[in-house]
Amino acid sequence: MHTIPKLDILDHLSPGDVFVDVGAHIGYWSILAARIIGPEGKVVALEPDPEAAELCRSNIHANELSGIVDVIQAAAWSTEGQVEFSRANLASGLREGRVGAGPPAQIISFKR
Repeated sequence: MHTIPKLDILDHLSPGDVFVDVGAHIGYWSILAARIIGPEGKVVALEPDPEAAELCRSNIHANELSGIVDVIQAAAWSTEGQVEFSRANLASGLREGRVGAGPPAQIISFKR
């Protein structure tokens, strides 16, 4: 029997919570979190890669979670502005990008 891997953080989510998925890729963890949080909560999925962000939106829509998950094509960073971002190969299964090369990605900074 195949089981779906789960982040320990998901054990701490409850209906109505807010979950921020930084580097959401195609939305796998955002979807799992949204199913726990439900319509009373909110998931914010940040993904700087335009192709991955579009796939994330498609997956969120296909799972009927558009009212719970907001996909934002942006990177999280310590300051506001733009940063060059090198895209990962989506076909590789690697969920990483590199800062410092490629087209600029919008940055969203989170401040306390």
